[in-house]
Amino acid sequence: THDQSEALALSHRIAVMDEGRIRQVGTPREIYESPASQFVADFVGNTNFVEGTILRCVVAPQDRFCCVVRTEIGDVKVSAVQELRPDERVAVSVRPEDVELCELRPAGDNVWEGRVEQKVFLGEAVDFLVKVGPRTLLSRRHPTLRTKVGEAIFVQLDPEKCVVLKVA
Repeated sequence: THDQSEALALSHRIAVMDEGRIRQVGTPREIYESPASQFVADFVGNTNFVEGTILRCVVAPQDRFCCVVRTEIGDVKVSAVQELRPDERVAVSVRPEDVELCELRPAGDNVWEGRVEQKVFLGEAVDFLVKVGPRTLLSRRHPTLRTKVGEAIFVQLDPEKCVVLKVA
């Protein structure tokens, strides 16, 4: 099916194909939360891509790596499942529901000040387009967040929710 929502809701396993080739096979959650490529991340649901280069990558607990990616919005700390080399080109993928928005500066890593460019009220959620430096990020938040278009807002990305993908 080309209906990604239907595939996620009804399937136990999904194969994502591109030009007749299987790009990834896994459970709906694996495909959505841990895409193997930019194509898979973009094909299944909405996502934000921020491209950059690896500055450093060190071993972290539980067979993971803690990396810092230099991007146009600033240095982004991410958790990775594989070691990446300095200067390697990557794209950081983060889903709209994982782009946190706060009216007051939160504590922690990966915090930038942005400006609300657009809001779309969806009933159970509000889609915010927030400009951070030269990049616009999509964030899906609860409608109780009422920051107005044009106002400043803080953006925070959880390193565990950032998926690092090698740029092809």
